Amino acid sequence: MAIATGATARATRGFTLVEVLVVLIVIGLGAGLITLGMGHDSAAALRQESERLRSALEHAAQLAQWRRSALVWEADAGSYRFLSPTPEGLLQEESDDTLSRHAFPEEMHLRATGPAGDAAPLRLVLRASGRNDPYALIIDSPAGSWTLRGDPLNRVRAVPTQ
Repeated sequence: MAIATGATARATRGFTLVEVLVVLIVIGLGAGLITLGMGHDSAAALRQESERLRSALEHAAQLAQWRRSALVWEADAGSYRFLSPTPEGLLQEESDDTLSRHAFPEEMHLRATGPAGDAAPLRLVLRASGRNDPYALIIDSPAGSWTLRGDPLNRVRAVPTQ
């Protein structure tokens, strides 16, 4: 019986443990990256929607001052829009990309609270004078909640709800 030596000996033994581990690590990394790319991060989506609404409210308050005309923000549980007055005294929906109607993803809902923490209507008037009433809006989702607080000087903060 002949004993294999050199290159033929390696062919009969198979793969080394290191080679198998390297292949498993590469496959695991690939699967993880695919899962992250396809997965939906609801906490990131909630943070993004909060930041979008915060920016839109600040932009609208500045626009009301610049135009010297009040803007109205209206919402229901799943969407919001900004309205501006027409010369006839009616309200029309804004066409600006930042202020146009926006719907939240299915799992997110919006609510407003008054100064005492009670429910408040989902409607704000952003005055041309720049002096607006303080408000608190809360965006709820299965991933958590974010609170947007507006002060009388049109600064809006978005923070995770405790």
